[in-house]
Amino acid sequence: MSDAPVNDPVATPPTHLAVGAPQRSTGAVLALLGGLVGLILFAVLAVVLIKNSGSDGSSDGIEGGIRANRIQAVYLTDGQVLFGDVEVGDGEWMKLSNGYRLRRSDTAAKEGAAPKDSSLEVVSIAGDTGGDGDRLINANEVIAIENLIADSPIAQRIEDARK
Repeated sequence: MSDAPVNDPVATPPTHLAVGAPQRSTGAVLALLGGLVGLILFAVLAVVLIKNSGSDGSSDGIEGGIRANRIQAVYLTDGQVLFGDVEVGDGEWMKLSNGYRLRRSDTAAKEGAAPKDSSLEVVSIAGDTGGDGDRLINANEVIAIENLIADSPIAQRIEDARK
């Protein structure tokens, strides 16, 4: 019999460190757990992206970003913002149909008033050059395209101007 006490932790090896069992460091276990968590997060993100990319019939163009039933605001590199119906074509060009821009009203401009929602008016781009209101835009000149909500003040003014 051994002289060591039965409950002595130094004399009795822990059962999880049995002879022949592989030993893992804390870093390896944490790396394994981190990898599993990362894999789960990636799978969840993939499912969410796939679910949200489905077509609901109200979108087209640029992978569903441009909605055919809404007016778009097109932000250009020269600082202009044009409004209308965007159609993305093949290559470097896109078409803006029924195009409009904003301009300060004549009375607000004469008085030097700061631009406010009420001092802005919607102007057809057809009047700028005598064109038909459609404009081809080089896609390299576009910073962003935004779908306007139907009840926004600008969308309402454009709809009124189209009547």
